[in-house]
Amino acid sequence: MIGESESLVYGLIVDEPDSDPDYLATARRHNRQVIQSLGFEDGFPAIISTQFSVHGGMQGFGTHQPQLIHFSMSYPGVEYYWQTWLKKFESVLAQLYWTSARVQLETELSGKHCFSWTSDQTRHLPNQGIVIATCEWAHDII
Repeated sequence: MIGESESLVYGLIVDEPDSDPDYLATARRHNRQVIQSLGFEDGFPAIISTQFSVHGGMQGFGTHQPQLIHFSMSYPGVEYYWQTWLKKFESVLAQLYWTSARVQLETELSGKHCFSWTSDQTRHLPNQGIVIATCEWAHDII
């Protein structure tokens, strides 16, 4: 693989609470199933189920808790394959219910990048279009 420098990729996918308990149950169950279906193997750069942690809100707190899906992975030189990684991530994102998503990419060679996704609607529904809202680059000056 090109480059042996370490790259860190981590982030958060959020689905805001809803007053409809049936929607919440359906969306949270669906999101959990999508993440579990990713499996344990994937070609480089891998996006696999074990790099995700899905939280559905605490029991007893009703509809006030958002569903949070955290993820992280360390890759060798993933910035050289970043378009492939983004395509894979957006493929997963396209299958989920969510209101916002954010990815942090930290590289030794090209600094820190923050990517944010938002939906055209109040929330993204599975297999609905995705919009990449911003990409910010933070460069450390020595």
